[in-house]
Amino acid sequence: MAREQVELAESALPAAVCRYPNLSPLRCTRVTLVIGPDVDADKVGGVDREVPVQLMVQEGLSFVLVEADGARLLPVKAPADYEPVLPEQVDLVVPVVGIDALGRPISRAAHRPALLAALLDKELDDLLEASDLARLVRHARGGLKNVPLSARVVAVINKVESAQQLAAARQAARIMLQEERIQRVVITALEQPDPVIEVHQPITAVVLAAGQSSRMGQPKLLLPWGDTTVLGRTLANLHESAVTDSLVVTGAEADAVGAVAAEAGVPTVFNVDYATGEMISSLQTAVHQLPDQVGAILVILGDQPMVEAETINRLLAAFWRGEGEIVAPQHDGRRGNPGLRPGGTGAAF
Repeated sequence: MAREQVELAESALPAAVCRYPNLSPLRCTRVTLVIGPDVDADKVGGVDREVPVQLMVQEGLSFVLVEADGARLLPVKAPADYEPVLPEQVDLVVPVVGIDALGRPISRAAHRPALLAALLDKELDDLLEASDLARLVRHARGGLKNVPLSARVVAVINKVESAQQLAAARQAARIMLQEERIQRVVITALEQPDPVIEVHQPITAVVLAAGQSSRMGQPKLLLPWGDTTVLGRTLANLHESAVTDSLVVTGAEADAVGAVAAEAGVPTVFNVDYATGEMISSLQTAVHQLPDQVGAILVILGDQPMVEAETINRLLAAFWRGEGEIVAPQHDGRRGNPGLRPGGTGAAF
C-alpha cells in the first residue's frame, strides 16, 4: 500500500484535519475517518482491504468500524457480487435497513433494486413490507452475505420515528431473531437526541404446565375456554405476542397437555420431578433446554388465559427499553405473573 493512498480526517469533531503519511500513530483525535484517495461530489473512495487489518493491530484504538458497502442514501439494498467487503478478522457485523422503505415500491426504495427484487422473489413495483426487511437481513445473499461464522451479527432498523413504524420494526425484529445467527436487533432513530429506542433479543416464553391441579380435583389446564382449552388460550396469546418462541413444561397429564401444545405448534419438555419438586424444578428443567442465545425468559403459568398479548408486549417493551433486567406486572403494590428475566447462560433459578 502506498503511503499517500490513505487520508486521515477527523469526523466527530469539526476541528482541523489530521493527516499522516502512514497509519501510525493515530493519536491526534478521538475519532478518525480513514478514506481512500478518490473523492468526488457524491462519495469518497475506499481503502485497500489491508487497511482495516493494519488498524486492528494498532495499540490504543478502542475499535475499528468498517463501512463495508453503501446504499446511496436509500433505505435498503441488495449487495453486488463484490459486496460487502469484510475483513476476515471482523468480529461484529451490523446489517442496517431503514424503516422508511415500507410501503414503497422496490424500484424507488432500494439501491440495486433488480438485485433486491430477485432476492425477495418480488417484482420491482411490489411494495415492501416488514417481513421483507426481515428476509433481507436474514438472507445469505443479503444481510448475512460474507459474514464469517465467528462474527456476531446485530441488525439495526433505523429511522423509526412513529408508533406505526415502531410496530412494524418490532414485527421485523421478531422475524429476524428467528435466525440464530442474529443475536440482537436494535431499533433506532439515529438523528434524534436519544437514538436507541429498543434493543430486541430472542425471548422464549416458558409455560409452566406440570401441575397436578390437586386443589381443583381435575386438570384445569384442559378445561374448555372458548373454542379451545385454558392452556390453548394461553398459548394462543403468546403466539399473538412478540415473544420469539415458547416452550411448555409438562408433568401431570403430560400426554393430554402435550397434545394441546402440539396443536399450537409449541414444543414440550417433561419435568421428571413434577410430583415432588416445587415450581422451581419446572423452571430449571426448561432453562437446561434453552440455547445460550436466548436473551430473556418470560415465565408464565399455563392457566393464565386472561393475560392477553397486549399485556405480554408491555412487559417485553419495558425489557427492550432497558427499564430493568427483571420485569413483572404490579397491582395494588403486589408483584404478579408473568415475569421476565435474563435467559441463556445468565439465567439462574
